[in-house]
Amino acid sequence: MAIASPLAMRIRPSILAVLPMLASAVAVAQDSSRTLPPASAVAKKNLLQGSLGLGSPVGALGLSYAYMPVRQVEIEVGGGLGLTGYQVAVMPKLSLGEYDRLVIGLGPSVSIDGSGEGKRNAVGYWLDGEIGYRHSTASGLSVLAAVGVSYGLSGTVTTVCGIDCAARGSGESIAGRFLPEMRIALGRAF
Repeated sequence: MAIASPLAMRIRPSILAVLPMLASAVAVAQDSSRTLPPASAVAKKNLLQGSLGLGSPVGALGLSYAYMPVRQVEIEVGGGLGLTGYQVAVMPKLSLGEYDRLVIGLGPSVSIDGSGEGKRNAVGYWLDGEIGYRHSTASGLSVLAAVGVSYGLSGTVTTVCGIDCAARGSGESIAGRFLPEMRIALGRAF
């Protein structure tokens, strides 16, 4: 009988939690109008979106802006508040498709725990990878469901509840740590 590793035991429930969120976002996107947007909707190069997530590069509650210099490339910058504190991220993305898109991104993020209570803030540097599905409507409404993984490059965090629940103030190192991430975002292209 094989014994599961502690990391696999922690990641498995997170992945299972993502599936209903991903299925729900896909269902919402499929229920929207199936008519193709006019050419002017495809030409929109800016996207502003709000995100809800877990382990997301832009936090549990975040806001991001994406610029699309060409149809297949997005450059997303954003920030928000997550379990490890304030989050700031930059993620270049490859976007394949017309109106229903496969979105693949890889980029750095920083987490800053502002609750230092007179001590130095814990700062963590991450590399985030993400794959998702985005549906856009003729009016520019956009729905994104994405999952991925974050890899700790260096730094410390004071809490990673939901994964380890490290004691606050301990300043635990994140170097070499993998964390699952997921997010759902709703936005508007303009």
